[in-house]
Amino acid sequence: MAIFENDICPVCQKVFEEGDDIVVCPECGTPHHRECYNQLGKCANSALHGEGFVFKRAASEKTENSKQEEQNSSVPPFFANLVADIEKQNKSENAENLRQGADNPAQNPFVPPRLDGQDGMGIKEIDGQPVAYVATAVGANARRFVNVFSKNKTLGWNWSALIFGPYYFLYRKMIREGLFLAAVEAVLRILVSMLFRDIVSAFNQGYNSIAQGLMQNTVSSAEVSGKLVELINSTGFSKVLLLEWALICIVHIVCALLADSVYKKRIVKIVKDADSKLEQDAFFGVSSFVGQSEDARPEEIKRLYLSSVGGVSMFLPLCVYFLVTFLFNMF
Repeated sequence: MAIFENDICPVCQKVFEEGDDIVVCPECGTPHHRECYNQLGKCANSALHGEGFVFKRAASEKTENSKQEEQNSSVPPFFANLVADIEKQNKSENAENLRQGADNPAQNPFVPPRLDGQDGMGIKEIDGQPVAYVATAVGANARRFVNVFSKNKTLGWNWSALIFGPYYFLYRKMIREGLFLAAVEAVLRILVSMLFRDIVSAFNQGYNSIAQGLMQNTVSSAEVSGKLVELINSTGFSKVLLLEWALICIVHIVCALLADSVYKKRIVKIVKDADSKLEQDAFFGVSSFVGQSEDARPEEIKRLYLSSVGGVSMFLPLCVYFLVTFLFNMF
């Protein structure tokens, strides 16, 4: 509430007080009483949105300016002018950030981002869910995903999913799908090894011989690459590598085609189920984010829940990668 101290609701013209239920327009940042906003059905300054209007807190700015003038009076004129220029630049940047919204809602989960579609029109909802909540649940690279989700395509193309395959799904917390695809990839590699068991066995023996020679200094490091190429050609291991590479590429292409649509279903479900999950106290970690403050409103808690359950994870893909590598080397 302190951030709206001395500000006035543009509908009822009353000064905001401690404990008031306040909502902020996602377009221009104008604060309203929630009841006033619902009664009006839109932002009081909606007519000015097309002109790029941004709400300015005149009372607070006046107070800040007076404090700054007092501070500047105690320093030399050169430094006072320098401080004034920096303050002016910061205010300009803050106004622009408020107008555009947060590209990464995870950094500021309380401000609904202003995300535009490719046609320049604001995207309001994704499958009936507010775009601000969808963007908060996505987290990193939210603008790209909101634009993709709005097209409602079953098949798309995701370059990150093409490169990282199943581990991209795990990075985006699509755990079930990521584990399934990682298992498929591992099984295919094992099947190829079993199908060409003799070739793989011959290659492994030759590789171990080269490694042993390198350790005993009977093979120089300059000779290793040449001996490996010769070993691959002599054992026919190249066709094993080619087949394995082709199968892995097929899995990664499937990942690239389906990643966005699968991710959209997950994000929409998270947003849709958020209220019921919070009512059931399923989000037991809320207190660790908002502390014991009594001013934490349901809106803030919901955004914290979305950014926590959604978002990304580096831990999951790394753990699964090392586990799969360990299991594959045992065969």
